[in-house]
Amino acid sequence: MLIAITGGVGSGKSAVMDIIKSFDANILSADEINDELMKKQEYITKIDKMFKGVVKDGAIDRLQLGKRVFYDAKAIKQLNELAHPIIIEEIKKRVKSFDGAVFIEVPLLVETNMQDMFDKIWLVKAGNELRIKRILMRDSVSEEYAKKIMASQVTDKIRMQYATDIIENNGDENTLYNRVEELYKSLYD
Repeated sequence: MLIAITGGVGSGKSAVMDIIKSFDANILSADEINDELMKKQEYITKIDKMFKGVVKDGAIDRLQLGKRVFYDAKAIKQLNELAHPIIIEEIKKRVKSFDGAVFIEVPLLVETNMQDMFDKIWLVKAGNELRIKRILMRDSVSEEYAKKIMASQVTDKIRMQYATDIIENNGDENTLYNRVEELYKSLYD
């Protein structure tokens, strides 16, 4: 069984994944695969050709790349067309090495049209103001930039059309833990 953990930036997907990890579950992260990709020379070369000035000292400057793509719809489309097929193939490859349920954090599930790959889709939701606050704390970026990132993603209203379960993450850690544990146990009932 494949379970997607999805939601907008700052919704708390990583917190949900940490809870799932504490259950000794099989987990994967599209973001971690992307991080690995960003260190591969062949990929760095492609990024350098596409987005002049974002590769510095042989490494991709993530903040510069983000500023380039989140302010330009054409640029983000280009980046997604390069990265997403590679990430999707890597997820498919890695899933084969697991027995049982696999929980996969996929921030851009709907944007990449991956929803049909999954048996269940858990949507992590939080209010926009709280999400912005989390992004500012985590990434040390401006509020304007945080809003640009959010605007580049589909809305929760669209994500909800595909979600099999909702995880509200506007409360405390115990509330979040209890909801995730409830959903996790329901898989095995």
